[in-house]
Amino acid sequence: MVRRAICWILVVLIPAWVPAEDARAMLESKGVVLVNGNQTVGLPSVIFSGALIETKDASGASISAPGTSVIVLPGSLVEFQGQIFLWSTAA
Repeated sequence: MVRRAICWILVVLIPAWVPAEDARAMLESKGVVLVNGNQTVGLPSVIFSGALIETKDASGASISAPGTSVIVLPGSLVEFQGQIFLWSTAA
């Protein structure tokens, strides 16, 4: 009886202990690209969910995440949200 109670307690508690995996992707940039307001240096960078990517004129970037790949054109503003991208372009 005690063993069964301990098993049920663990079944309930263990999922709460396992941390959720952060959504992340690889960003490769060319030209002036800002990530959360900071300019990238042209090296591949890891970005996390919620990152705001802005490309300036004559600049671009590519974002690769498990199961998806996106090219960010010049003059764009993109928010990475895991498998979802919120997209905007400069007027």
